[in-house]
Amino acid sequence: MVACRQGLQWDWCVQLLAEMRTQSLRPSATAFSMCASACGRAAQWRSSVAALRAMEDDGLARSLKTWSAAMSGCGEAQEWEAALALLWEADRSMQLDTMAWNAAMAACRKRAWEVTLALLSAMAKKLTPSVVSLALCAEVCHWRQALALLEDAGRLAVRPDLVLVNATAASAARGGAWEAALALAAQLPARQLKPDIVMVNTVLAGFSASSHWAQTLALLAQLPRQSLRPKSVTFNTAMSACLRASQWHLVSELFEEMQRRQLKASDSTVNALCGAFERRTAWQAALHCAFGFAPARGIKLSSLSLAPVVSACRKAAQWAQVLELLRHMEASSLALDDCFRAARMASEMESGDLPTALARHREQPRVADRGAWRSRKFGHLDLHQLQPQEACLAVCCALLDAVEQPRPLPAAGLTLVTGKGSHSPGGEGLLQPAVQQFLREMSIETLKLPNPGRLAIPRRELEAFLSKKSREARRSERRE
Repeated sequence: MVACRQGLQWDWCVQLLAEMRTQSLRPSATAFSMCASACGRAAQWRSSVAALRAMEDDGLARSLKTWSAAMSGCGEAQEWEAALALLWEADRSMQLDTMAWNAAMAACRKRAWEVTLALLSAMAKKLTPSVVSLALCAEVCHWRQALALLEDAGRLAVRPDLVLVNATAASAARGGAWEAALALAAQLPARQLKPDIVMVNTVLAGFSASSHWAQTLALLAQLPRQSLRPKSVTFNTAMSACLRASQWHLVSELFEEMQRRQLKASDSTVNALCGAFERRTAWQAALHCAFGFAPARGIKLSSLSLAPVVSACRKAAQWAQVLELLRHMEASSLALDDCFRAARMASEMESGDLPTALARHREQPRVADRGAWRSRKFGHLDLHQLQPQEACLAVCCALLDAVEQPRPLPAAGLTLVTGKGSHSPGGEGLLQPAVQQFLREMSIETLKLPNPGRLAIPRRELEAFLSKKSREARRSERRE
């Protein structure tokens, strides 16, 4: 039983326990606890709870360790309601310890963080929470609440450790409060704590989310003085920060340093490198990174990895390469979102395969119908409630509508309502630049209107585009 538990062979634990009971060998409470623990670690929560119930059937007292193992199993399977039910059941029959409360809080933190905080309050009325209890809550709640929990540690006679401070800093970093995360790192000596690389990575994550590339590099430079060795995730986070801040040349430098240190690359490394190549329109380098560098290191490509590769090829007008990439994605069972579908139809149009683009357009869900070319207000395309990838698809569909069903063009051309981006992160619009870039790759220029939330495709641009597509359609018909 011990060997099976250590080897994560939960099914063997269940089988051994069943055989012991079948052969009239009375399993001990320890055997039941080990079985519940093995099942819990494998997210087999029903089997874990079954072991707990079987103890009662055999007349054995259920220990808090077994209750905690069953609750942890529920947590691994993200069955937080079941874990909560077990906690209240145990609370009615015995005095719970911090381990049991912590197991329940850990089970709730991913799906119901508010319940995790409520459990901490309930726990504090009966016994003193541990530093683990506070860290579990700090990890999932709003960063201001996490800071308050850290301050409450003294009142609760709990001495904060590095795990609690790291959890609080991580909460601040996720909330975009990188200054708070940096302040927590600076306070470590006063708390008689020594920073570790986990804390550094946490602060770097805050810098990355806020595109503070200079602070990222400064923090990296301080690591030798603190006797800390950066890991792969350290460099990946720094590369992400530089990429977000359009400092793509620094991404390559950080990667070279990563290689000098012989650190293992990951999918995050590939994503950052492909993103940097996309900014430089280095489509061949992006392809090599995705289909040479990554496979050689056993890194599996995702849609996130291939998106900048597709974009780099589009920017370089490598339409055939775009279509080949998208075929590879489909063959690899990678889902094509609106952005990829728009890229495919645009590439088919630009490569001269207008019939295929039109046929694909007719099969598309009518995302463009929300305010498209054929809407009540002709020549007016309302995109501001769409995501950038949806907006690009809607624009592509509108242009294909115009090719398929010619009609007199409005004197003002096509007006695109993108919104100002006031509600976007940082107050910077993402929709308008995405639409502009998409049209630019199709050799269609736009004009900014006095209203900053609108763009226009001038009539002359539309006429040139439609005339070109009409000629291509006629050539295609003659070939057929």
